[in-house]
Amino acid sequence: MWQFAQRKGLGSGTSVSNMEQQLVNAMGPNFKDQKDAYTKKLQFMREKANFERKLGQELYRTGKQYEDYENSDEIERLFTDYRNRLERIGEVKVSPKVGGPVNPAAGANLRKQIGLPNG
Repeated sequence: MWQFAQRKGLGSGTSVSNMEQQLVNAMGPNFKDQKDAYTKKLQFMREKANFERKLGQELYRTGKQYEDYENSDEIERLFTDYRNRLERIGEVKVSPKVGGPVNPAAGANLRKQIGLPNG
């Protein structure tokens, strides 16, 4: 069901390449995903549904068609709020314990390999 929902924007399906179908299938939760990726994809889908619901409510409340509404301050506010919520879902939290200090010699060696000055 999720894959069908993700494919809605692809048109009739007859002109969609296999690569496009694979990309769209990967957008939704999948049994190959790790738990964190799976839950983030669900959160993205929930936020998308909430945005579409809020947009529908605004269109109904104002009695406007989408074309009349798309360049307004109201939709800009809704979309900015939606984008901010998506960014918070996608933020990567780095633990201070991960990685540890970087070996300076390794950095100098990498700079030398790619032709950057040492420093």
